[in-house]
Amino acid sequence: MFIHEQVSLCDEHGTCAGRLETLKERFVLAGVFDNWRDVSCFGLTVSACEDPPVECDVCGLAMWRWPVPSTAWEEEIWSCLWCYAATQVGGEWFEISRPPYLPMEMRWERAVADGLAAGASHAFGIFDKTLCGIQELGMSPSDHWWLPERENACGACREAAGVIDDRWPQAMRGEDARVSVARRL
Repeated sequence: MFIHEQVSLCDEHGTCAGRLETLKERFVLAGVFDNWRDVSCFGLTVSACEDPPVECDVCGLAMWRWPVPSTAWEEEIWSCLWCYAATQVGGEWFEISRPPYLPMEMRWERAVADGLAAGASHAFGIFDKTLCGIQELGMSPSDHWWLPERENACGACREAAGVIDDRWPQAMRGEDARVSVARRL
């Protein structure tokens, strides 16, 4: 069992969202509140996740497993809610796949959902949400890049993409900085 502490939303540059929140709250906001329960001990109640945490190899924080249906390859997709690094465990070709850093203009797909306004272009984040926080059931990434420099790009998505981009250390931005493990055939 992994007990989650409170974390500051301030980054190493002092940029801060102005409040503390628990990882549980971040997990609830992401819409994947499956394996949490409250644990009481000596009169204190804390929240715990029964899944063992996967540590993000980019920033060191806990990653969260996507709620995906089971496959023949027993794939799991994990995402970091801080730096948005993704790790895929299992699959046909890799035991562990860690996509490399991509610059802002190549990293995000355009979000597609019935409830999104037609005039604005939003970046798809994770867990059915845009980077600016709009959540629509059934939202998915399109086959097209979200281009932050375009006139119709959502300003809040652009700002969030910049903050997330700044969270990737320079040392983790090289092509070989994140290690993937290929399956032996």
